[in-house]
Amino acid sequence: MPPRGIDCTTAMRRLYAFLDRALPASEAAEVEAHVADCAKCRAHTDFERALLASIRGVRARHDDVDGLRGAVLRVLHGAG
Repeated sequence: MPPRGIDCTTAMRRLYAFLDRALPASEAAEVEAHVADCAKCRAHTDFERALLASIRGVRARHDDVDGLRGAVLRVLHGAG
């Protein structure tokens, strides 16, 4: 029996729109179902959720969003 639903590539391609709640309901349901069944994609989704929450938390404490963005980009570029 072939696997049901979307594959990992499709789920991860939709991940950021899913996390931003910007997908149509049917596509969001497909990603949600895939992530519930796939440990690898679930781990990646959990990581991305935590990262976005951390960024939102830091952003809320800074008035200079552009300066913060630049600092984050410098750290990321320095990390490779």
